[in-house]
Amino acid sequence: MLKSEHIAKRERAQIINRIKDYAIANYDHPSERWDFVIEAWDDDTIDDKMQGATTFEEAVECIRPIVQLYAEQEANQRYE
Repeated sequence: MLKSEHIAKRERAQIINRIKDYAIANYDHPSERWDFVIEAWDDDTIDDKMQGATTFEEAVECIRPIVQLYAEQEANQRYE
């Protein structure tokens, strides 16, 4: 593994850990299902959903629409 690949892998792992911390901090968010990230996603899934983001902020913006959709779907199911 090249040094640059090792650094990139380590940085992605740090972003994934920050996403997990963020998901824990927002576990009970009223309009976003961050709990789903903690309960159902492994690191590879988080990495996939980050869509190549290179910063924590970009990663949150990639994942946020997904957790919002989960919340919307759950709300709709409650009314069916």
